[in-house]
Amino acid sequence: MEPAKRALLEKGTHLCNQRHYQEALDCYDQALLLYPHDPDIWNNKAHILSLLGKHSEALSLYDTMIHLSPDQAYLWEQKASTLSELGCNEEALDAYEQALLLFPSHALPFDLALVWHNKANVLCKLQRYEEALLAFDRALALLPSLAPTWDAKAQLLASLGKEEEARYSQAQAALARLSSGNTPPTQNEARSSQ
Repeated sequence: MEPAKRALLEKGTHLCNQRHYQEALDCYDQALLLYPHDPDIWNNKAHILSLLGKHSEALSLYDTMIHLSPDQAYLWEQKASTLSELGCNEEALDAYEQALLLFPSHALPFDLALVWHNKANVLCKLQRYEEALLAFDRALALLPSLAPTWDAKAQLLASLGKEEEARYSQAQAALARLSSGNTPPTQNEARSSQ
C-alpha cells in the first residue's frame, strides 16, 4: 500500500475511533480524490455515513460497491446492516442470506457468527421467531462464547414463554462472560475496526 494512502486510511480510522466522524468523513473524501477506485476507502466512507445516521447515503455506496464487486460477502453484510437500520427488514434478510452464501469456507468464526446473530435479529423484527432461534443457534455453534447472542436468544425465548430454556441461555451468557473476561465487540465496534 502506498504510504500516502496508508496515512489517510490510518488517520480516518483514528478519527473514527475517537468518534470524530465528520472529520473522518472529510479524511476519506480527501483520500477518494487521490484514490477514487479504492474499495477500502469507499467502504470506510459508507461506514462513517452509517455512524452519522446517513443510512440512505451509505446504502447507495454499498449498492455501488456491490455492483462493482458482487462476490464480496462483507459488502452484503454491511448492506444488510444498513437496510436493517432503515427498517427494510425483508431486504436486509435477503442481503444477510447473500452474505452467508458468499463467505469463504475459511472465514473467521466471529465474522460468520456475527452475520448469523444479525440475521436472527432481523428475523425477530419480522416476527419469524422459530427461524430466529435457529439463526441464533447457528451463531452459537460457530462461537459458543458469544455472550450477546446468548442474551438475545434468552430474551426471545422468554418472550415466547419458554422460561426454562431462557434461563439456560442466560446462564450460558454469564458463563461466556466469565470465561472470556469480557464480551466480544458490538457490531459497530467490529465494523469500525475493518
